[in-house]
Amino acid sequence: MTGQRKKTLRRPTDGFRAVVYSPDGKTLATGNWDGTARLWSAYSGRHKAALRGHTAVVHSVVYSPDGKMIATASADDTVRLWNAKTGKHIATFSGHTRSISAIAYSPDGGTIASGGFTAGRGTSQLWDARTGAHKTTLSEHVRDVFAVAYSPDGKIIATGGRDGKLRLSNAQTWEHVTTLTGHTSFIYAVAFSPIARTLATASRDKTARLWDAQSGKHITTLTGHTSSVLSIAYAPDGTTLATASVDATVRLWDPQTGKHIATFPKFQGLVLSIAYSPDAETLATGISSANNHAVWLWDVSTGKHIATFSGHASVIRSIAYSHDGTKIATGSEDKTVRLWDAKTGTHLATFSGHTEGVTSVAFSPDRNMLASSSDDGTILLWKIR
Repeated sequence: MTGQRKKTLRRPTDGFRAVVYSPDGKTLATGNWDGTARLWSAYSGRHKAALRGHTAVVHSVVYSPDGKMIATASADDTVRLWNAKTGKHIATFSGHTRSISAIAYSPDGGTIASGGFTAGRGTSQLWDARTGAHKTTLSEHVRDVFAVAYSPDGKIIATGGRDGKLRLSNAQTWEHVTTLTGHTSFIYAVAFSPIARTLATASRDKTARLWDAQSGKHITTLTGHTSSVLSIAYAPDGTTLATASVDATVRLWDPQTGKHIATFPKFQGLVLSIAYSPDAETLATGISSANNHAVWLWDVSTGKHIATFSGHASVIRSIAYSHDGTKIATGSEDKTVRLWDAKTGTHLATFSGHTEGVTSVAFSPDRNMLASSSDDGTILLWKIR
């Protein structure tokens, strides 16, 4: 464990907006406020290529499942497709008339779905991920589309947005399957179960809802939160569902029945981040109050508090487990990243170098590197093994 800063990715003009690892962990792709996307060596931090063409901020960057292509979504109302190895521009997808809020690859990598606003309606545009050809427009929403998700088997596309409605479409025929109504305000997040039997939505109306992912039938409404539900996460094995709310609680649910399993004690502060361990047995929550900023670990099966990791001096904005589940990384407004032993809670290292708050942390797939992004407009790479 070195805790050594490997490299700083210097911000392009106005700073970074998004960051993602390539599937093999060798490259970092960033979306930037200056309208570029950039490729960087994940090991040395060397700048490899600038992907130029967008005329406004790049909000989202995603790799194709095989790592050969990169898709970028921008406030210039376009999606662009690039060769991930060379950075060469392949195609521009035009059709949205307002900033694109969401983008997703189909599981087989053949289609890109983008969510936004087009000609007065919320739309999801589908594109051929290899040629850039426009396949179809799913225009069932009356207001902006905020979330787009494919089912794990690639058969269904779910979209949610400002109109509070969830719409399911057949990913092969593009036919509208059903419209799911019930939420009374914005849908903030949509997630499919890893086993594709249920679909969950989180809303500003203080509820989460469970739906049958095949028929669209409403299973149950998860009630109990007293403020907006900001985030929702399935356990990797699909056996539990966690919701986090502005009411400062985290709740666990059975995603098959909607049964409430446990409520973690109300925190004296905000719950800004949650993360499941890869084995789905532990849930990590970042809590922050005026006098306490800590990560609390919980046993998913019992809801019991297991451990508290303390040390940050300000709000914890991001939590990530290493892919083998042995380490936890946290990023904070105190400008530091901390590394912890996920089993014992032992503090392993503090990485300092950012000049403003840390907004996100991510492990490389090989677990040798850690990337952190910050409000200072930089991404720092850290060698951890």
